[in-house]
Amino acid sequence: MFFTGLFLITVPATISQTLNGKYIMAFHTCNTAATTCSDPRNHSVYVAQSDDGIIWSLLSGYTPYNGSVPDLIRRGNTLYVYTPGMVRRYMIDTGIWKDSAPVSTSIKFSSGESEDFVDPSPILDNNGSIILFYLVSQKGGDPARCQSGQTSCIKTFRSATEVSGSDGASFLVDAGNRVEISITSSESASDPDIFKGPGGFVLYIARNGGVQALSANDLRGNYQNISGLSNGMLVDTGLGSVPAGYYNDTSGEYWTYVHRPQGNTSSISRAVHNRIDAALSSSSFSTVISGSTFPDLGSSYTVESPGFAVNTTNICAASLSNTLRLHVPVLTFGSQYFWADFEYVTNSLNFTLTNYGEITGTDNFSSCSPSTLSTELTLHIPVVFYNDISYRADFQYTQGLIFSLTNAEKN
Repeated sequence: MFFTGLFLITVPATISQTLNGKYIMAFHTCNTAATTCSDPRNHSVYVAQSDDGIIWSLLSGYTPYNGSVPDLIRRGNTLYVYTPGMVRRYMIDTGIWKDSAPVSTSIKFSSGESEDFVDPSPILDNNGSIILFYLVSQKGGDPARCQSGQTSCIKTFRSATEVSGSDGASFLVDAGNRVEISITSSESASDPDIFKGPGGFVLYIARNGGVQALSANDLRGNYQNISGLSNGMLVDTGLGSVPAGYYNDTSGEYWTYVHRPQGNTSSISRAVHNRIDAALSSSSFSTVISGSTFPDLGSSYTVESPGFAVNTTNICAASLSNTLRLHVPVLTFGSQYFWADFEYVTNSLNFTLTNYGEITGTDNFSSCSPSTLSTELTLHIPVVFYNDISYRADFQYTQGLIFSLTNAEKN
């Protein structure tokens, strides 16, 4: 192939820390020998990094803080760590926390009415805005289960879009529901995790000690069970839950993280799989983080609720998948900003434009250099990642929806 050769807080905010691993994970811990771990108020949030997704180390100089079911995302030089109703922001370029303690987050309807929510899971949309997926909460009782006296109920999962200028702290509810799940009084549904898949988006939901997998073409679309899975269950009851997912478009692999029972505690395990439409077995998983092996913990510590993110430096950077799909997250044409997707034309240097859209807010891309489309319809991409290697590339429009590669070099 032509392209294979190319291309409440206990730590001061001023303590310098280094985040340079390829992958980042947040999780919570609790010492079962010292406290009641079923109470989320006794949980502590940890942030770890890894270069392979298997061996994880604590962020240097990090001290845990109170919080439960964390998830996280990087945008530009800021890492956002979310827990229910809170966010804490870490400045990667300076190595310090912007917030000395987590700050409140809010989700509101356009009317100004507040939405009660738990289990936030962040993702970036095409505008570079943070979108939170979440479980609609309820007053009193476990939000994952039906209320007392109910024999069945519906659990509603929604998404909300970041309010411009709020830096990940304020959100407006998106139209419609992402999915509604009917459960009985003996069942549960909670802890959504959203990530980009090969042809759209994948939504994991913790179901009855397992993992339900759903998908949609559009981020804010209606999510349906993935075909081929019985009732959408990727991981059966008891084999692992409270999931985090990742799809590597270079290798074509899915990484599914869950926490699983380990005696009186839990540990975090990972499964690597090439298909999302076939259920995983217990043997699919290998332990990656446990209390007995992670620094400063111990065998009495339970380690739960993984949240996963790629430590991507440049949100303007394009990506070329192993199937030679080219995604350009932001390009300028005159005074307008767009995103675009291209497909490789077999046995040629040509790519076909398959989809594009206008970007309505550009502030999120101010810290990086976007691709450019000139009046002569020359497309210049300053950074495109292929097999984790950075290239720059130029394309020239020819005819129809075809752009032809004219230059590609390593950065």
